[in-house]
Amino acid sequence: MGNRTNNNRSESLPLNPINPPSEGSSNIERGITSVPTHQLNAHLLGNSLNIIGSESSFKFTFTFDSLIEGTMSVYFFAAESLNAKGATECYYIDTQRYPSPVTKPFPASIDQVCPESFEFDLNKYSFQELTFADRKTYPVIVELRTVDSPNIIESSYIKFRIGGSNWQPELIKQKFTYGPDVYELNEIFGHIGNDEETKECVVCLTNPKETLVVPCDHMCLCMDCANIMRSHYDSKCPMCRTEVQSLMHIIHT
Repeated sequence: MGNRTNNNRSESLPLNPINPPSEGSSNIERGITSVPTHQLNAHLLGNSLNIIGSESSFKFTFTFDSLIEGTMSVYFFAAESLNAKGATECYYIDTQRYPSPVTKPFPASIDQVCPESFEFDLNKYSFQELTFADRKTYPVIVELRTVDSPNIIESSYIKFRIGGSNWQPELIKQKFTYGPDVYELNEIFGHIGNDEETKECVVCLTNPKETLVVPCDHMCLCMDCANIMRSHYDSKCPMCRTEVQSLMHIIHT
């Protein structure tokens, strides 16, 4: 699991808006963008995607966590219609050719395996369809929502690829719809967890780390050290020495 935020469990996740926020909804403080965190009550673990294959077909499954009972919806070979904010309005599926969507309830539990495996007939679907070659029709979309907040949805977009001689699943992206707002989930390295030793800024070793370095996504700086770094030309991440393009202050709500 490590410190990769989008695989953490029962965490508040820092999220990047898919579209730039409207004026007044984002706080820019001394050149550092501030973004809030939101609690995800259900989360598909991106590193759990798995298939069991044969020469003519393979079965696809995954693992997910949920703090509250809810429902899982799975869409196959779906094209997505989005509104201006990037929220999903509907999916278009040719059900004459492709399987109909599947919706299943799930309990509150950690490490839940998808209640059924989904089989893909390699004689029925083309390489282009399975690999998302047209960049429009997603081979699999998984939506998780909990009963307490049906309008809060995590959507995972999945395609398949050939790895060596076998088919492998690959996570394209994960999207989080929170009311009218839509965010894309990204991996953040060094996000604060339960280990007290990981909470301090790696530069001053005193203040809590709360600033993300972009593009390497290391969560390693306090605000004071981030502002000092911002004032220097050609700054580099103290963790990996990648050149800093921007800094993001994570607000824990």
